[in-house]
Amino acid sequence: MFPAVMAGDELQVGVPCGVFKLCPATAAKQGRPLVFLAAGVGVTPLMSMMQALVDGDEVDPGSVTFVQCCRSEEHQPMKADVAVLKDKGIK
Repeated sequence: MFPAVMAGDELQVGVPCGVFKLCPATAAKQGRPLVFLAAGVGVTPLMSMMQALVDGDEVDPGSVTFVQCCRSEEHQPMKADVAVLKDKGIK
């Protein structure tokens, strides 16, 4: 999606649309880290993708970064599931 993002770059984001799938083998071959960004319940499809990554062997979970935005910690959707993924190595 963004092949040459550098620290300090600004990205324009919007609602999920179009093809929304994960190709871990492609990311692993290219040696690129994976970054997942979620807000609110938009975390739902990303959770299954990240779970597939930690259950598989194509991608090192340490190369995956997950950022979830929510109003407060008490309003965090799927908080327990996120903690499990963190314990499995996702940053």
